[in-house]
Amino acid sequence: MTPSIAPEEAATRGEALATLTARLCRKSVDKHHDAYADIDWDAPENHIDPADPRWIVGETRGLGRTRWYRELPPEVQGNVARIEQMWADCRARFGHGGPFLFGAAAGAADAMYAPVVSRFHTYRIQVGAGTRAYMQAVMALPAWGAWEAAARQESWVLPRAEVDWPDVLRA
Repeated sequence: MTPSIAPEEAATRGEALATLTARLCRKSVDKHHDAYADIDWDAPENHIDPADPRWIVGETRGLGRTRWYRELPPEVQGNVARIEQMWADCRARFGHGGPFLFGAAAGAADAMYAPVVSRFHTYRIQVGAGTRAYMQAVMALPAWGAWEAAARQESWVLPRAEVDWPDVLRA
């Protein structure tokens, strides 16, 4: 399957919706690939503190109830929560009941987030049911299987990135 920028069904919902969906899909890819390249991050008014408690999921919400999440450093809690929220928003507003971020067919945004899905899965990040369903849909793609098979054939090691090698589980 070749991912498309905007899933086919968007076109049947009218040109305005198709245009909006394609724009949002592209922007989600841009955000992941080169997040806000046009923003002067060094300007004092744009300072973002990843440990800002406003990013943290409260203990009364699904993810916030887990001991695992509460023991993470605040900046990691915020990153996981923001990714989950963004995926949920895309699927609710533009997924039209499909398993992917923008509908029934996998698109460029899903391809860009495949490495994040991989990290959440590999490190057993505890996520909500909606995020888990999305991750399962991405991991069920033939492209995922090919990517995983190719990775298992790698013989080289990057010591800086694979600090647990060779003890890492390759199951």
